[in-house]
Amino acid sequence: MTLTVNPKHFLKRLLRLSIIAVILTLCGSALGVHWVYQRYVISNAELEAISISESILALESDLILHNDDQGGQVVDIDASEFAELDATLANFLILFEIHKIKIFSKGETIQYSTDKSLIGLVDKGNVRLENALRGENDSKLQSKDKIADMVAIEHFDVDVVESYIPIFSNTNEVIGSFEIYKDVTRFREDIRLGVTLTVAILAGIILFAFIISYFLIKQSALRLHLAQHKLHHMATVDSLTGLYARNEIIGIMKAEFARYKQSVSTPAEFPLCLVVIDIDHFKSINDNYGHPVGDKALKAISKCLKSQIRQKNAVGRFGGEEFLLVLPDETIEASLQAAERIRQAIQEINIDANGKVIHVTASMGISAVKPDEDDYHNTVKRADEALYLAKNSGRNRVVVKED
Repeated sequence: MTLTVNPKHFLKRLLRLSIIAVILTLCGSALGVHWVYQRYVISNAELEAISISESILALESDLILHNDDQGGQVVDIDASEFAELDATLANFLILFEIHKIKIFSKGETIQYSTDKSLIGLVDKGNVRLENALRGENDSKLQSKDKIADMVAIEHFDVDVVESYIPIFSNTNEVIGSFEIYKDVTRFREDIRLGVTLTVAILAGIILFAFIISYFLIKQSALRLHLAQHKLHHMATVDSLTGLYARNEIIGIMKAEFARYKQSVSTPAEFPLCLVVIDIDHFKSINDNYGHPVGDKALKAISKCLKSQIRQKNAVGRFGGEEFLLVLPDETIEASLQAAERIRQAIQEINIDANGKVIHVTASMGISAVKPDEDDYHNTVKRADEALYLAKNSGRNRVVVKED
């Protein structure tokens, strides 16, 4: 018996197999690309959560950490200090799209939460919390139908990265954990767009052979590079002022501190100073002339700051109207001269406030890293104390804090 093959049936079968293979390839690629983008968002949110946790501990360690009977440290927040911690976190975290924050003790008890109904509860059986209490960072992307932020405003259909960040004592023992909810909804459409473009490019590669495939791959690589550059720019540069963003200037400060510690045997040759700059009565500008004028003032001051510092120096937006200037290899005397020069330049800025020219002044606090310091937090604290003295002494002045 002679076997015959029907070409139409063969072609139809081949076509079916090809379509199935293409669909499986595209679906698998879409899932893979979506996972990569998602991991990128989670990773960046976790890094930001770590930085925020460190900053909160640096700013409010007196409220969060206390000594126990054995001389060690524990996480223990008194109820009378909730209001002060609420106010600090609301002001500090407003720029970081944080919806909720919890602070756990070693015993898994919620010592503090922006949702006050949770305070005092014990979160037993929470595997991710247990990971954090073993010293591991644990972050996960979750979609929420509804979530209330730190000022009780409800948000609907949001994506959040929930990060558990361990809290270490001064002896490097885990004594608690932060739980931070970072809103990443704004990346949702970017992920969808990235997945769609990638799948379309892959489909073009399959359909149009090697020459056209090469062109499409090259174009996609360019788009990916531009997207990465855009994300990097968003993460490192403050969108309003054009200065370094808070996380970036803190990163620069950490790097300069590490360099200083390496050369601590000759600190006179390699000093490191910090200047905290705060605009005087900035709230009154927003109140009297509106936020657009306030933004205009911040831009003008930022332009002035960039024009007054050396190339090796770095300046970033540390808060709403607060700036941080990092001065590597600068003595206290040289830093004081630089700060005075900046202070005088700021008060000479002309700002158009709806047809009226206004002027602003700035108060500044300076401190230098000491050879026996283990981290930069004490230096920042002294600079903040100097800034406080400058404001209490009449503002529009520079104060140095050395002790």
